[in-house]
Amino acid sequence: AAAARAGGVVAVTDPADNPLSGGAADTPGLFAALLAERRDPASPVQRWPAGHIVFAYFADAPLVQRAHEAGVGAWIDWRLGGRLSSDYGAPVPWRAQVRRLTDGRFVNRGPMERGGVVQLGRTVLLEGEGVRLIATEAVGAANDPGFFELHGIALEAPLLLVVKAKNHFRAAFEPLCAAIFDADLPGPAAADLATLPFARARWMPGP
Repeated sequence: AAAARAGGVVAVTDPADNPLSGGAADTPGLFAALLAERRDPASPVQRWPAGHIVFAYFADAPLVQRAHEAGVGAWIDWRLGGRLSSDYGAPVPWRAQVRRLTDGRFVNRGPMERGGVVQLGRTVLLEGEGVRLIATEAVGAANDPGFFELHGIALEAPLLLVVKAKNHFRAAFEPLCAAIFDADLPGPAAADLATLPFARARWMPGP
């Protein structure tokens, strides 16, 4: 609801699965929540037109392979997230159409590592239920505008970016966004360490 009120380009981040904090771009929680909101006719998420909601991203090499074999325009049924571990939620079933295939290579143009070449392995842009989703072969970071431009995504309103990212994301995107909201979800880099399944370490809460 807060994101809907902000208008313009709005980002919702998932710090707990940020690849630069120990995440693997695999937890399903935020994507599951996004689809639930998208399927609810009363949800404020309905204010964004179809195709103007972008989820970035899942690192899922088998999905990318399947999409490249199927080709642009093909429809794919897949289970997203929870591929590496079920600790943070079950995979999310989804049906989507292949919209774009890339070699996963771009050059950073934002303030973080400007000019650096990024190689994500092959990638795919899928679209279903009005949501566009990026999947990659390799784990990287969605911290630069080039990540989205590679997939034909214009960073201009109206746009809701749902991104597995944390602090580094803000360097390039704060000037572009009307608002950035951090979601509190299960993941290997969760802010609340008490939510992690410690097996051999005692949890020592602060004063």
